[in-house]
Amino acid sequence: MANQTSGLLSRVALNYETDLNYFDLMNPCGLEGKKITSVQKILGKTIPRESLLERIRLILPRSFKGDWEEKTEQELCEISDCRFQI
Repeated sequence: MANQTSGLLSRVALNYETDLNYFDLMNPCGLEGKKITSVQKILGKTIPRESLLERIRLILPRSFKGDWEEKTEQELCEISDCRFQI
Protein backbone atom coordinates (compact mmCIF):
# COMPACT_ATOMS: atom_id res chain seq x y z
CA MET A 1 0.00 0.00 0.00
CA ALA A 2 1.14 3.55 -0.58
CA ASN A 3 0.37 6.99 0.79
CA GLN A 4 1.42 10.11 -1.04
CA THR A 5 0.94 13.35 0.90
CA SER A 6 2.79 16.66 0.65
CA GLY A 7 4.96 15.26 -2.13
CA LEU A 8 6.29 12.40 0.04
CA LEU A 9 5.66 8.76 -0.80
CA SER A 10 5.35 6.28 2.07
CA ARG A 11 5.24 2.55 1.41
CA VAL A 12 4.49 -0.43 3.61
CA ALA A 13 5.59 -3.99 2.91
CA LEU A 14 4.91 -7.11 4.96
CA ASN A 15 6.69 -10.45 4.81
CA TYR A 16 3.80 -12.86 4.39
CA GLU A 17 5.12 -16.08 2.84
CA THR A 18 8.73 -15.02 2.52
CA ASP A 19 11.83 -17.20 2.86
CA LEU A 20 13.55 -15.19 5.61
CA ASN A 21 16.92 -16.92 5.05
CA TYR A 22 17.67 -14.29 2.40
CA PHE A 23 17.70 -11.65 5.15
CA ASP A 24 20.22 -13.39 7.45
CA LEU A 25 23.13 -11.30 6.16
CA MET A 26 21.35 -7.97 6.55
CA ASN A 27 21.03 -5.42 9.34
CA PRO A 28 17.50 -4.10 8.87
CA CYS A 29 17.63 -0.30 8.88
CA GLY A 30 21.19 -0.60 10.22
CA LEU A 31 19.96 -1.97 13.55
CA GLU A 32 22.57 -4.35 14.97
CA GLY A 33 21.20 -7.61 16.38
CA LYS A 34 17.73 -7.17 14.89
CA LYS A 35 16.21 -9.73 12.55
CA ILE A 36 13.55 -9.59 9.85
CA THR A 37 10.38 -11.42 10.80
CA SER A 38 7.14 -12.44 9.15
CA VAL A 39 3.42 -12.30 9.87
CA GLN A 40 3.37 -16.08 10.29
CA LYS A 41 6.23 -16.01 12.79
CA ILE A 42 4.63 -13.23 14.86
CA LEU A 43 1.19 -14.89 14.94
CA GLY A 44 2.51 -18.43 15.28
CA LYS A 45 0.20 -19.57 12.49
CA THR A 46 -0.60 -18.94 8.85
CA ILE A 47 -3.66 -16.85 8.08
CA PRO A 48 -5.25 -16.45 4.66
CA ARG A 49 -3.61 -13.68 2.62
CA GLU A 50 -6.96 -12.00 1.90
CA SER A 51 -7.76 -11.92 5.62
CA LEU A 52 -4.45 -10.16 6.29
CA LEU A 53 -5.09 -7.66 3.48
CA GLU A 54 -8.57 -6.87 4.86
CA ARG A 55 -7.06 -6.04 8.26
CA ILE A 56 -4.32 -3.89 6.71
CA ARG A 57 -6.88 -1.98 4.65
CA LEU A 58 -8.69 -1.10 7.89
CA ILE A 59 -5.73 -0.43 10.19
CA LEU A 60 -3.39 1.70 8.05
CA PRO A 61 -5.82 4.55 7.35
CA ARG A 62 -6.84 4.63 11.03
CA SER A 63 -3.26 4.63 12.29
CA PHE A 64 -1.62 6.97 9.76
CA LYS A 65 -3.06 10.12 8.23
CA GLY A 66 -3.43 10.47 4.49
CA ASP A 67 -5.12 8.66 1.65
CA TRP A 68 -3.87 5.07 1.44
CA GLU A 69 -4.36 3.03 -1.69
CA GLU A 70 -3.14 -0.31 -2.95
CA LYS A 71 -0.41 -0.21 -5.59
CA THR A 72 1.34 -2.93 -7.54
CA GLU A 73 5.14 -2.95 -7.69
CA GLN A 74 4.91 -1.63 -11.26
CA GLU A 75 2.70 1.26 -10.17
CA LEU A 76 5.14 2.16 -7.38
CA CYS A 77 7.97 2.20 -9.92
CA GLU A 78 6.03 4.62 -12.08
CA ILE A 79 5.58 7.17 -9.26
CA SER A 80 8.91 6.82 -7.45
CA ASP A 81 12.60 6.16 -7.95
CA CYS A 82 12.35 2.43 -8.67
CA ARG A 83 15.41 0.63 -7.36
CA PHE A 84 14.26 -2.95 -7.71
CA GLN A 85 13.54 -5.30 -10.58
CA ILE A 86 10.08 -6.70 -11.14
